[in-house]
Amino acid sequence: MIAVSVRDYIINPLLSKENLLGVGVTMAAPEAMVAEIARLIMERRGVHTVAAVNVHTFSEASRNELYRAALNDADIAFVDGVPIRWLLRACGLEAPPRIHGADLTRILLEGIPKSRHFFFGSTEETLGLLRSFLTEKYPGLDVAGYLSPPFRKSAERESAEMIESLNSSGADILWIALGAPKQELWAHLNRNQLNIPIVACVGAVFEIFAGRFSRAPRWLQRVGLEWAWRLVQDPWRLWRRYFATNGRFLVLLGSRWLRRR
Repeated sequence: MIAVSVRDYIINPLLSKENLLGVGVTMAAPEAMVAEIARLIMERRGVHTVAAVNVHTFSEASRNELYRAALNDADIAFVDGVPIRWLLRACGLEAPPRIHGADLTRILLEGIPKSRHFFFGSTEETLGLLRSFLTEKYPGLDVAGYLSPPFRKSAERESAEMIESLNSSGADILWIALGAPKQELWAHLNRNQLNIPIVACVGAVFEIFAGRFSRAPRWLQRVGLEWAWRLVQDPWRLWRRYFATNGRFLVLLGSRWLRRR
């Protein structure tokens, strides 16, 4: 059973959040989130983080106090997974539309045309493929830079030189692809040093856009099995995470449904 606590839940003033067993989930449609992000970019008051709530991130937050604080620190925590919608309903809460991180990224790239973007994370090879994709797909996109940081096992505070490099880029959105939980922890540790309006933690989106992984067919997405499609493409890295995490999540989900019934 996943251990959960409501002790560290943080109420967010930007878009309304619901407390899903200790994890704050933004209760808004994708269009409302995009409009809010556009407003924050225009006003440029402070740094605001965007993160995904899916089975993996929810489960990590449920058993890791530091990561729970980092995920709850996100100003927008969107529903990135059909099973999270199931759990919301099992807890008697409204379930906002699910949107995958790759789809939200596309909407932001297309819906805020005058924004400037910095892509931080992944590998040099993936960033090269990402650059080619973005140049072809969005030829007018204003890119502030691409950077693959040195590999670290855990998130750390960045050096003053790195922060200055990011801040001086003039980016409106800093896209972070370090993988969960590292990327949300990175945003949590470094946001106070940044002056970029939006820091978006997007996980495997760089790899998807680069063509290293593909999205699941729509019917698999609708029934909550996109994780299985991803597992087939990267089994050696993901099998432990998915089977352990998904198993615990299903136990939690089942217990909540039984309690509600």
